[in-house]
Amino acid sequence: MSAGSVPKPKTTAEKPKTMAELAAKYTVASRKWKRYALETVVKVVSVRNSTKQMIFGRTDNLSEGGLAFFSPQELNVDEKIQLEFELPTTRTPLKVEGVVVRNNGAYGVAFQEMYARQRQELQRAFEALPLIPVLQYSGTING
Repeated sequence: MSAGSVPKPKTTAEKPKTMAELAAKYTVASRKWKRYALETVVKVVSVRNSTKQMIFGRTDNLSEGGLAFFSPQELNVDEKIQLEFELPTTRTPLKVEGVVVRNNGAYGVAFQEMYARQRQELQRAFEALPLIPVLQYSGTING
């Protein structure tokens, strides 16, 4: 080692040997919330150049931290949006604010601050919605 160089830290963690081990390591470890299947229409409102734009899409999955949806219209990562979608347990659509965190065939949206009532509505919906096994949603949103 030369003077002034920093030694590399030694790692004792075993590296995954197969793609399945690698996928399991990163999908399970990187998920903050469980995903639930939800297919419904989502209304998305964004503001660009001081103009409100309304687009529609179809949700793919939902979690406490966000949702994934498909839409043919273009949204930008880091774009702030308003979402409106129906849950199976409420009579009125849930309206939340979010930010686009991913565009990999499906848009991944992280919810911004939510009121307690909105979180309660989500929790009630999770009791009625089917849970998605981890490896089925490994390509959608993170968080």
